[in-house]
Amino acid sequence: MSIRSDFRKRIERLTAASRLAVLVAAGGLLLLGKASWVVWLAYGGVLILSAGSSFLTASDRLTRPKRAAIAGWVRAIEVVAVAAAALSLTESIPFCWVLGSGLILTEAIASRSRMRVTCFAVLLGVAGVAGEWMHGNGAYAILALVTVLASSIVALGLAKFHVEEEAMAARAKRLSALLACGAGLTSEKDQTSILPKLLAAAVRESGALFGYILIGDEQGSLRVALTHGYSQVKMLDGTEITGGASVVAARTGEIINRVESSPDGQMHLGGAHAIVSVPLVAKISPDGGIESGEKLYGTLTVIDPNRSEMFEAADVDLLKTFASLISVSILNARMETRLRTAYVRSLEALVRTLEARDEYTRGHSERVCSVSMLLAAAHSLSAKEMEELRVGALLHDVGKIGVPDEVLNKPGGLTHEELAIMRAHPLVGYEICKPLGLNDSVLGLIRNHHEWLDGSGYPDALTGENIGLSLRILAVADAWDAMNSRRSYREILQPEEIFAQLESESGRHYDPKILATLRELYVRGALKRIYPEMAATAKTEAA
Repeated sequence: MSIRSDFRKRIERLTAASRLAVLVAAGGLLLLGKASWVVWLAYGGVLILSAGSSFLTASDRLTRPKRAAIAGWVRAIEVVAVAAAALSLTESIPFCWVLGSGLILTEAIASRSRMRVTCFAVLLGVAGVAGEWMHGNGAYAILALVTVLASSIVALGLAKFHVEEEAMAARAKRLSALLACGAGLTSEKDQTSILPKLLAAAVRESGALFGYILIGDEQGSLRVALTHGYSQVKMLDGTEITGGASVVAARTGEIINRVESSPDGQMHLGGAHAIVSVPLVAKISPDGGIESGEKLYGTLTVIDPNRSEMFEAADVDLLKTFASLISVSILNARMETRLRTAYVRSLEALVRTLEARDEYTRGHSERVCSVSMLLAAAHSLSAKEMEELRVGALLHDVGKIGVPDEVLNKPGGLTHEELAIMRAHPLVGYEICKPLGLNDSVLGLIRNHHEWLDGSGYPDALTGENIGLSLRILAVADAWDAMNSRRSYREILQPEEIFAQLESESGRHYDPKILATLRELYVRGALKRIYPEMAATAKTEAA
């Protein structure tokens, strides 16, 4: 719960308690004055009206503006009732104008409106003085005037105090939210992960119910990148927005703050709603930093269907700050993506250079990647998983940069020391790629591509349940290509020899389902693009 809503609820409870005290006191005066049944009937009506108002304002079925309007009208009726009693019932019910002091203070607490407090004070003061004066109680008339005047002065000060307190609380909360979001920009490893937090904070702190971020694509279309709040608004990520305030703000670069009676783009709000759209503005300076000035093609938009007036200037200023943070986050994410892509391509080039040292492994990683993609498609991996597998397969042997040529190209068997050096290459590759900001799935493929289902692999001795589908695919593709390549100590194995060796380790080292998929791809001739020399054999066996 925000400070603003918590403060409002405390005020509502305090107002209800004050009005209850005034009504109880009124009942006591009626008893002392032996009021007529007509007066008691009027009192009962006011009592029922006040109780009904308290029930409605405590209910969440009505919007906040409607609850405030109902409560305001009921308080006005109560003041009029007390003023009428002070004017006409002073003789039978003395000092009833005293109740006006409580109602004036209640109004100050509830509405914080100095205009309403002043109007109520004037009405009650005139009624109390006139009532006492008409009945010849000049001293009591002066007392009524002093009492109401003193109450109004206190009430005006209280109203001002509560307005300032609420404003200070809101500013403190907003500052805290901005500081937290700013800290997130510097601490988050993935800049895109801070965007939902920024949008949620912008919607919450502006008092809106719904918000979204639009980003322009390469074709110039504005599409929803992220949404937050208000489930009645149906917007999906990727939805194109073609009209409304958000599109106008993106195209003109101007902040749009208005009340609309028509839907915004593809939204169906049904009735008037307040909306603010702030363009996303930031640019990359020549030294690589972020500075304001150049508009991104997009907007931050917040909407409140319950608001009949435009957002306040303070809310718009706050949204401008959040829009700047969102712009910086988006540009940071784009820079990170470009840098990561460039770094990964550099490593891919390094792998190709590394493999060029050994004529027997030249092109190994690219072939493993191609086979892995065929297997991944056959096993219905998602686009995200396939991209992770593609990068992991291309970089899986980058750690061999730490393996000396005499070990890498040794024609005979390896000694224990040489085998330890060779088996260290997954860990070396993992440490090389770890600073790139690659996600854990890609790093896991690089580190664990020599793990086997029975736990006899390295470096972490993972077992079946801990070896994911992508890693199982990479292990099979890596072993297949290694056996299908000429080595210094042997010639290329025939496909059936390779399958015989792989299937002899089925269930212990390799996943049987993936091996079956690999054989199916071979029989169909799907591998001939990668291994043209086996195309004729594949066709023969398929026939």
